[in-house]
Amino acid sequence: MNKSYFPCDLTVHSSIDPPVILLAEDDFMNQLTICDYLEVFGYSLIVANNGIEAVEKAQQVQPKLILMDISMPKMDGLQAIAAIRQIPELVNTPIIALTAFAMKGDQEKCLTAGANYYVTKPIKFKDLVALMQNCLA
Repeated sequence: MNKSYFPCDLTVHSSIDPPVILLAEDDFMNQLTICDYLEVFGYSLIVANNGIEAVEKAQQVQPKLILMDISMPKMDGLQAIAAIRQIPELVNTPIIALTAFAMKGDQEKCLTAGANYYVTKPIKFKDLVALMQNCLA
């Protein structure tokens, strides 16, 4: 990630009308860690435990941004991203792929499936929040 691309200070959103973020993540500890961190910045998070749930919740809630784990049960993140991109109301919703896969070609697979950005785990939360703020600006 090019750090100069991101703003220096991180904005805390008003709790009156917080942006709704869909987090698709099957690991409970990752869910807790990500939710706890992002809620400090005023985001409202909806959690999906697998790819099928992610597609269903994305269609129901129509979040402002989606954080998508790639390795999940029932339907992987790549399939879920592709399915979400078929929903007319969500075509332009920013999707950030979150993955432990850092091999050559993994980023291309995520972007080809329809993700806008690719972030490897372990997550650098300051960079993730800056990227999210850029997506939501």
